[in-house]
Amino acid sequence: NRLTQMGKYAREHVVANWQWDKSVKRLEKILTKHTIKKQTEIINKPIKKLLILLGIFFFSLVIRLSTLNEIGRTWDEFLYVEEGYKMIELIKKGDIDNNYFYTTYDHPPLVKYLYGLSAHLDVKKTLPDSTAVLNYDLTYSRLLSAVIFSLGVAFVCFMGWTFFSPYIGIIAGILLAMLPFPLGLSQLVTTESFKI
Repeated sequence: NRLTQMGKYAREHVVANWQWDKSVKRLEKILTKHTIKKQTEIINKPIKKLLILLGIFFFSLVIRLSTLNEIGRTWDEFLYVEEGYKMIELIKKGDIDNNYFYTTYDHPPLVKYLYGLSAHLDVKKTLPDSTAVLNYDLTYSRLLSAVIFSLGVAFVCFMGWTFFSPYIGIIAGILLAMLPFPLGLSQLVTTESFKI
């Protein structure tokens, strides 16, 4: 019983005399020496952060551009581009009440609008009935897809950097840029490039 009272007194004495500020500062000093805080301070400078994010964006974009038109054409690429092209042409004419806007199956059609804008660069010739003949490879529409996905890769890198650590963000960006399935989809005219 006497030992219990002595232990209780000792605990109360230690808690009452504990100097929290000095202990916390000492602990921070010890942790600073043994962590990678100094390395992350170098990377966390805004200019270097921006340069690294741009580097990951261009890394992702170069991977996609290196084999952009080697895949061939898929069955739905032409549908996105042609419908987007028609929608942009109707908007240019001011015919916003046209049923064509409401009968297409993708709503909201933002992706088709963007692919329609880029499709104007892929027009090979225009027929007399104002129907556009597009290049087979749809290079500019595929380029838009690659750029949008690469922006998404840079965004994932930024989010990982912000919420976890610079190293997590950089590794997440590099891994996402090199994953085979997203790599293939981002070289085609698809909605998947915009879903990141």
